[in-house]
Amino acid sequence: EKKKIDVKKAGKKLSAKKLREYAAAREARFYSKYIVFKDLRERGYCVKTGFKFGFDFRVYPRGKRPGQAHSKQVIKVFTQDDGKSMIELSRMVRLSGNIKTIFTAAVVDSENDVNYYTIQRITP
Repeated sequence: EKKKIDVKKAGKKLSAKKLREYAAAREARFYSKYIVFKDLRERGYCVKTGFKFGFDFRVYPRGKRPGQAHSKQVIKVFTQDDGKSMIELSRMVRLSGNIKTIFTAAVVDSENDVNYYTIQRITP
């Protein structure tokens, strides 16, 4: 989209549209993840994969990069039609706490708008 890199497949340059189609065929929920990634980057955050922690993304504070700061939140992407049990959400909150981050659910609606819901453990 910003024309900063050229991606080639079999020596032929892929358009942004073809690249998204290629990725969507190989990655579950690619479009929803792409919308969230793009939104976070446009807001000035450094976004990295959260795969090894069981999340979609790790988010670093604005202006910071890995090595300069610890990630401040982890993101799991959902669509408005996804259903999650309290047990699943509790597991994600507990895991995010173990890595000293805040768990955020990014919900992409039918109009491709993103709503962010931060869920934290409350200890009395």
